[in-house]
Amino acid sequence: MASSPPIYTAPTDFGFDSNDTNPSTFRFSKAEVEDLRFSFRLLDVSKSGKVARTDLISLLSELSLAEEQPSSNVHRLLNAAQASTAESLTEEDFIDLVLSASSRDERSEIEKVFDMFSNGKEYITLEDLARVADDLGEIMSEEELREMLTRAAPDSGKVTLQEFTEVMNRKLFR
Repeated sequence: MASSPPIYTAPTDFGFDSNDTNPSTFRFSKAEVEDLRFSFRLLDVSKSGKVARTDLISLLSELSLAEEQPSSNVHRLLNAAQASTAESLTEEDFIDLVLSASSRDERSEIEKVFDMFSNGKEYITLEDLARVADDLGEIMSEEELREMLTRAAPDSGKVTLQEFTEVMNRKLFR
């Protein structure tokens, strides 16, 4: 079954450090956005088109307390809602809040994987790919590794975090 193409790009500046010089975007399917719209309508009991930020915080706090093992998703949303200065959230504000919290986590995970590949450098080389493949017990020819590198960084032969993020986003959201 083919998945829906990504249609929504979460803002990368929501809750992020403004000094961040390497922002990335994360895309979400139409079905995921529709699920969020449905969730918002459930929260909007007065049908005003807005949900009080304090009500959202209360709900998220209750969810966190009710879970035996509180999920990091609930904590991220709670932190993002608490950081917001808006009195209330519209449907679009709510979607931005949820997707931005998701983006932060996915971005953090991608950065961790990049660091593992690059050994702390600002780029991934052919030697780095060979080392990781060997560490994982994958048998790959130099030609296969070069092809991977060329697909990610056709000009330089070194994959930057931005290029790595773009490759991962293509893999994660297709």
